[in-house]
Amino acid sequence: MELKKLFEYFIKNNTQLKTNTIKHLRTTQKILDDYDQGVTVYDITPQYLQKFESVKINSGTCNLQGLGSYLRDLRRIINYFNKEIKIIPAHYVYPFGKGGYQIKEMRDKKMVLFEHEIRSVMELDEFDSEFQQYARDIWMTLYYANGVNFVDLLRMKWQNIGEGRITIIRKKTETTQKKLVQVITIPLIEPLKELINKIGDPTSPFVFGLMNKEVYKDTTITNRKNKLRDQINPELRKISEKLNLRVPLTMKTARDCYASTLKRNGSNRDEIAEQLGHSDIVSSGYYVDSLGIDDSVRMNEKLVQRRIKTPVEILPNSLPENMTNNDI
Repeated sequence: MELKKLFEYFIKNNTQLKTNTIKHLRTTQKILDDYDQGVTVYDITPQYLQKFESVKINSGTCNLQGLGSYLRDLRRIINYFNKEIKIIPAHYVYPFGKGGYQIKEMRDKKMVLFEHEIRSVMELDEFDSEFQQYARDIWMTLYYANGVNFVDLLRMKWQNIGEGRITIIRKKTETTQKKLVQVITIPLIEPLKELINKIGDPTSPFVFGLMNKEVYKDTTITNRKNKLRDQINPELRKISEKLNLRVPLTMKTARDCYASTLKRNGSNRDEIAEQLGHSDIVSSGYYVDSLGIDDSVRMNEKLVQRRIKTPVEILPNSLPENMTNNDI
């Protein structure tokens, strides 16, 4: 019942775990073992967890957000061996939940760009290099494409485009929803069409040509995403300094700016959550009145747009013939 060994068994025998999940589980395993070497399941009581929280927070080695992520990993391991493998004895007192230790949640208020700052990013026309302009265009694409995560932009294929929309499944949720998969519908509004024509690669099966094979291992996709992020984000930060933005520009902020723009323009929380592809909509009954494409277009047309337009050939005329296939 040594936790270190249980973590190892769980990681080894769950082949569907994603690379980042495995990395986080190993971090949690080390933190627990460093805190109390040889700690077992039997040691984990509400009192033990409360002391662990106090030591970590008061020492400044962990904040509430980080602590919560480690304790959710621990709870996952205990649940696995208690409810699935069922090797934890029946007399063991479960330490979490009602009457036990409650994992605390902490949500920081996000600092987001004002609309005039977003527009200044879009209208910037002086760059230090072509790659810096490309980095800006990637950020704009993420913003107009429902604030999708960069990894979903990497995986986006021409066959996902058709009938005035892009239809994708978030990588983050494609293996976590057992009964109903949440599909994101991205309206092909004009600014997004212009960007796809500008930086898209019609010679590749992937819209932006950042991957070249049809099938990839999860580790390969993660490594590719991380490598490109580490190249693009420094250029975005240089743009932040050039424009004196109140929030550093990174690929991640495109998602925050997308959501905040919709909120400022009157969209409600459920509508925004569906556009972002939040999985809690699925688990709570899949949002009874799901948005239609007209509603999605209505919302995304409220996004900040350039006031100075550059003539660009608009979709679908410049795209490959197979782009009309709307299969995922």
